[in-house]
Amino acid sequence: MQVIIDSPCDCTENTRMKDEYRIRFGIVGWQFPQWQEEYYPQGLPEDWLLPFYGNEFPVVAVPASIWSADPAGQIEEWLENSDAHFRFIFEWPWKNAADLSEFCQRLKPLQMRSLGVLLQIPWSACCRQNDLAAVLADISADTPLCLEVMDENNARPNTSADFTATEFRDLLADAQVNCCWHGAEASHAAFFSNGKLAVTKITNTAIEAKQLRQLLETCSAQVQSHEHMLVLFAGNPPALNKVREAMLMFELLA
Repeated sequence: MQVIIDSPCDCTENTRMKDEYRIRFGIVGWQFPQWQEEYYPQGLPEDWLLPFYGNEFPVVAVPASIWSADPAGQIEEWLENSDAHFRFIFEWPWKNAADLSEFCQRLKPLQMRSLGVLLQIPWSACCRQNDLAAVLADISADTPLCLEVMDENNARPNTSADFTATEFRDLLADAQVNCCWHGAEASHAAFFSNGKLAVTKITNTAIEAKQLRQLLETCSAQVQSHEHMLVLFAGNPPALNKVREAMLMFELLA
């Protein structure tokens, strides 16, 4: 049974929830303990958290750590507890081609409800694997990918890598994928030139309004080149006021 719950926030009026999005705004995760008091109504059952969240935001990034021993059951529950216009994107750490292919197969039941995979991959792995472009191109033909370049432990985003390096740019072009932009890096072709999916992830929970506006202006200028443009907010927990500020700001810019 699908659960639809009204959210107390009406900043989007939710009319856009039924329409096509130029940019989808969302959050990495939705099960933060702090939100039990700050966001979700007191006593809301756990399986009602996602529909409550989905009434306000049109997309969620599912962290790799959230999967249980029954992924098929989880997917079925997520589909039942979200609106038909709600979308998912899935974080997943790079291990090898077989692992990524198997994970993408897991997502098949979601069909159009999945926007793709945010593949978290160390910078060194991008540069040393000669067959990586072919692997990514083969998978992205069916499942849209966006690469999030990480540190060597695959734990934190690497925003200081040389994203203008010819070798890296060739990898993205050959694989027809984009690199996830965090706003801290200078905006250029690596983030918005290839593939169906462009993702911006904001990890600064105290981002200032001026910087947020500049980021949204950059994304807006590139939106026509992609089937899906996402702006995701991360944190433990993310700053809800910043997500709402970005959504309202984008409406005003538009």
